[in-house]
Amino acid sequence: MAQRKISDTVRSLNAKYGRRCTYQQFFMAIVDGRVPAERDATGRFWLINEDDEPHIARTLNLIPAEPDANSSLPPAADTTAKSEPASKPARPRASTRRSAA
Repeated sequence: MAQRKISDTVRSLNAKYGRRCTYQQFFMAIVDGRVPAERDATGRFWLINEDDEPHIARTLNLIPAEPDANSSLPPAADTTAKSEPASKPARPRASTRRSAA
């Protein structure tokens, strides 16, 4: 039952699940009570139990970096392609020259 600080836990989750969860997102999940954590003896740091990582990953909707070969779900397909926005015509530039009057 190793305990890690927030930054180490975020780094571990991002490496295991291939998603970029930010420190701020993780911290807010702790403050909201969605992620189990406790303070250290000094009260300065939040500590996360390493054994809670699978529960935390489900809570934060992290997706495994490598899908399980025995998974019954097909891989997600990108069905919606974004169309490129129509470009606006260039506006004529106003003259920056001042009169000598």
